[in-house]
Amino acid sequence: MAIWMDMTNSLHTWKGGVVGIVRAELEIAKNMKRCDPDVRFFKYDGEAFVEVGERELDWLWDCESVGDAYLTAMGRKQTAGLGVQSGEQSIEELRKAYPGLDNAYNFSTSRLHRAVWGLQLYANTLPSGIRGFTKALIDLIAAPLKKLSLWRAHRKAAKEVQMTEQKQPADSFSHPFRPDDLIFSCGWMYSGKEEGFEKVKQVMPSVFITYLIYDIILIRNNTKQFYDPIGSADFQRYFHWASMHCDALLYGGKTAMEDSQDYQKEKHLPIPPGYPIYF
Repeated sequence: MAIWMDMTNSLHTWKGGVVGIVRAELEIAKNMKRCDPDVRFFKYDGEAFVEVGERELDWLWDCESVGDAYLTAMGRKQTAGLGVQSGEQSIEELRKAYPGLDNAYNFSTSRLHRAVWGLQLYANTLPSGIRGFTKALIDLIAAPLKKLSLWRAHRKAAKEVQMTEQKQPADSFSHPFRPDDLIFSCGWMYSGKEEGFEKVKQVMPSVFITYLIYDIILIRNNTKQFYDPIGSADFQRYFHWASMHCDALLYGGKTAMEDSQDYQKEKHLPIPPGYPIYF
């Protein structure tokens, strides 16, 4: 089993200077390497997951400032603010460039997850006398459908692998992971990685995917009004996807975990095992 850390946000998606989410990813990567020299790194380039070799990140391991080292390695300059003038992409540009979260939502397994979730929400509106029976019936019907969906996904993936071997297209999807590997991602949405993870899970269900959720202020009832509605809607989809597909979730502290799990309960989402971490 190998432990992999996702570096997509800082090494592929982000085109500007050093901001909080980038700095956090770099600091975590540096310290993970210090704690475990065998940790491996990767990025999603929009078509495939690609391993990032240890020597490619030599600039990070012994640096005094991850921000300065990042700017030097990427050949960039730090800017005073965010936005088009500072060289960073807008939300609209990122959504167009990396539609992977939208594509992930179109996978059959994702559609089935959302259908069952929607039916369970409807069942909660029924009178208490039939609510429990209806929810049990939904689970009973959904169980074989989930198995069928997984079987179809495996069969489709096997055919795609066979066709890939025959045609060997230059732009085919690929990844470096092996069964039972653990994947850790602390990046952000708009990178397209969710589409890639759906494909990995289709052919290799034993891969263990963990996301770090820093907080949910973009969708929490008493804070979401302070943020851009488009960004909040996108984060809602991102968090719903993580809740439905990740094997575990890490959180930026106990409060973030409690807020997230309260939200998951309120929306009747799956609640993966959660663990608070402290920076």
